[in-house]
Amino acid sequence: MASYPEKAKNFMGIIKRAASLVVNRNSIFILALVLALTLPEGVRYTRPVMLVFLGVVMTVSMLGIGNELWKKPARALTYAAVGLGGSYLLLGGLTFALSRIFMDTPEFLAGFLLIAAAPPAVAVMPFTDIFRGNRTLTLTTILAGYAAAFATLPLVSSLVSGESLIDLERLFLIVGGLIIAPFLISRIIRLMGLDARLESYRGPITNWSFFVVMYTIVAVNRDVILEHAGALLPVVLVSVSVTFVLGFLVYVIALKCGAGYESGVSLTLIFTLKNYALAGGIALTFLSDISALPAAVQTGVMIIYVIWLDWFFRKYRPATKKDG
Repeated sequence: MASYPEKAKNFMGIIKRAASLVVNRNSIFILALVLALTLPEGVRYTRPVMLVFLGVVMTVSMLGIGNELWKKPARALTYAAVGLGGSYLLLGGLTFALSRIFMDTPEFLAGFLLIAAAPPAVAVMPFTDIFRGNRTLTLTTILAGYAAAFATLPLVSSLVSGESLIDLERLFLIVGGLIIAPFLISRIIRLMGLDARLESYRGPITNWSFFVVMYTIVAVNRDVILEHAGALLPVVLVSVSVTFVLGFLVYVIALKCGAGYESGVSLTLIFTLKNYALAGGIALTFLSDISALPAAVQTGVMIIYVIWLDWFFRKYRPATKKDG
């Protein structure tokens, strides 16, 4: 029979393991996915505040950006061009091409076409911070990507429905509320010297804010996914191809070309993640539930993909930390 000190030691070990799960990013993300699929009722509480939590994540992730963005405008333009080419031409083109190969359902094709025309995911910025990517490259690309979306989304929505389905006010809200405002707030925090005090809290704030965001997105789309579960295979194949497979290739090629770890991380995220919530919202509101299914599935795949990236970037990080 174990002595009292041994029992106390075992108990403290259990407490420590439980505490590690509470702060572990992957455990939090998996919990969000599981709860969204099994207990979606909570979405009525999280949906009204989701954008607030996403804004908090964006603000925290931008604290690490210095003033280098404005000191080298030529580099910023290069970043924007590379990012736009990767997000719209490579990822967008590959997404639609694969959807044409794997399926012929018009509703699915319309959904994937909207994803192809969507800007990069806003979450690319905080993920860049989490994985220690090139924050300047990511921010520049996000700004350019949303500027381009004012042209790409109305054009594509006209093709799939015969009329523009895009609420430009919603795009302005995303750009202003989730990109520009967090950036300005992060500048104020840096000027006040508070960024150092927040450093130890950045991880938990980011992880649990993402919990709310991920839970909400999956829970909102849960019924669409379950109702059409029999038709998911081709959608999943396309989603996996443009995340796991494309992400692996982009990262490896970026390192081979001398981009460095930080830029390799940013390019991988930019070249593989779209704003599925925006594309899915357009499809669900103006087209059909089936048209929104690709965005719903890619949202679920994205959560698993981000967990995989955590392992992948740690395993295949170059020995040198110097970035190109």
